[in-house]
Amino acid sequence: MQINSQSAHALSLFSYTKRTSNENLNAYEVSGPSGNPPTTQAQSERAPATPTTVSSVEQNTLNYINSLLQKEGKDTYTLDEWQNYQTDLRVEHMQKIANDPGYAKEQASLMAESFDLAMIPADVFESYTRRGIKPPGTFALDDPNNPVIQVRNQRKDFHQQKVSEGLSPVEIYMEMLKFNRNLPDSYADGVLDPTNSYVDGHWKSHIGKDIDILAAILNPVDASA
Repeated sequence: MQINSQSAHALSLFSYTKRTSNENLNAYEVSGPSGNPPTTQAQSERAPATPTTVSSVEQNTLNYINSLLQKEGKDTYTLDEWQNYQTDLRVEHMQKIANDPGYAKEQASLMAESFDLAMIPADVFESYTRRGIKPPGTFALDDPNNPVIQVRNQRKDFHQQKVSEGLSPVEIYMEMLKFNRNLPDSYADGVLDPTNSYVDGHWKSHIGKDIDILAAILNPVDASA
């Protein structure tokens, strides 16, 4: 099966250590999805669930993270603090992409090599675990019919194409983001959301935010104009 694209990996959750508002953000810390293993999947069968709103899913994620922080005796986040923290990290990451060619090259290569992860909320995944079953539509990583593997291979080829065209590292990184944004909705909203837990467009909305942030850094608007 060919996944067509005109031109992404799932947004990972950040490290479980709350920072104060005045603490300098020196690192782009990523820990991976909360409570979810790197399961790959396809839309061969989707759970008959009603999509929750983005805010309620984010609140469930925050509840899970706060439970981990509480166990370690650490301060917890409010929803606003968590959203601001993620935004700060995204901006810092994109500033480094724009200003450090070595980092941009490394991150573009990482994006090309990475497998997209299932967006399964921790509570939904745990409900399957308690019943001793896997979420619907799962594939083995060595299954040639796995759409996630097929997209990853296409993304690697696309990355090599852009490298051969002589684009700068930051230009290549931007093109990789656009590749992810232009993947079919059936992949972004189906394959990557096998339990139908998110509103349509959720995955691509995060890719779009990254594109907007990087574009704003590369082409700042003169506030005095």
